[in-house]
Amino acid sequence: MIVKEVSDRERFKFKAFPEISKFCNTDNLKYVFEKSVDTLFHKTRILNDLIMLSETSVICSHDVDVILPISSHQNSYKLIKSNQLDVIYPYGCGIWQHQVDYPIEVFREFLVSGFDMNVIHPRCNSQSSTIGWTQFYSKDAVLKGGLWNENFLSWGAE
Repeated sequence: MIVKEVSDRERFKFKAFPEISKFCNTDNLKYVFEKSVDTLFHKTRILNDLIMLSETSVICSHDVDVILPISSHQNSYKLIKSNQLDVIYPYGCGIWQHQVDYPIEVFREFLVSGFDMNVIHPRCNSQSSTIGWTQFYSKDAVLKGGLWNENFLSWGAE
């Protein structure tokens, strides 16, 4: 897993990483920091940077404020790995995306519970799953397609 933080200072390394390492083996987590004071979040450039750093055949571009059931990850990975699909958007059509919106205490309760989605669902914002959030894709397919279009200069409908 590669996490890239583009910010004026390193937050993930000092806040999220210590919490994650309490519950998961982080040996395969690579953290990349890019110092920037730019107010524009150039998501497509960052995604392309991450794709080029990736050493895997299946890539998941996953926004940090999204929670999906593990089965969504597993099914999406299998469909890409078995060459059944080149890209998958792991949501149903409609209000399927649960955006994280809760205090750190709820996050800790979620971790201690063994990742029980029932702990966080009442505290998430339900959002339409029509754009953004998370995608799984074949690295070869996205490279052949020319990567993400960096003419999209912000985020949202990339």
